[in-house]
Amino acid sequence: MKLAFVIIFPLCIIGVFTFLVMNDQGAQNELRQELSSTQRQAIEQLGPLVPDYMTIQSYRSNAEMMRSMDILFRAQCASCHAPLGTGQAGPNLCDEYYLIVDNIPDLYTSIADGSISKGMVPFRGILTDNELILMASYVANLRGSAKSGKVPEGKIIAPWPKK
Repeated sequence: MKLAFVIIFPLCIIGVFTFLVMNDQGAQNELRQELSSTQRQAIEQLGPLVPDYMTIQSYRSNAEMMRSMDILFRAQCASCHAPLGTGQAGPNLCDEYYLIVDNIPDLYTSIADGSISKGMVPFRGILTDNELILMASYVANLRGSAKSGKVPEGKIIAPWPKK
């Protein structure tokens, strides 16, 4: 009887774990979409953007660009940060706590260059420069957008200025 328990129990745990991982992966795949050619053209037509405070801040209120970044976030970032940015393997982007960010331009730097020590892969070369800058705007907008999520990580930083 003990032998059966010792063999069956771990197999059940492995089975449940496998089911949950596979089910979650299926849910993630359903959320993934790519930008349409129209959306890509609109981003390209912006011309070269500068990854500074003023540029990132100014696009936070551009509804068209933020809709495009929502699609891109779900395709590129949701597997670590969850579809709403509330955190999964990666930190919660909706709270007041940050690991490698102190100000708005740091959002661009952390997305573009990543932080291997914190588990954040660099997206420079995966996303275009304009997409990286617009994604920083999108991520800035996630702050305060959800009341629940993964437990806080990092330090509390000052609120972003209003859009």
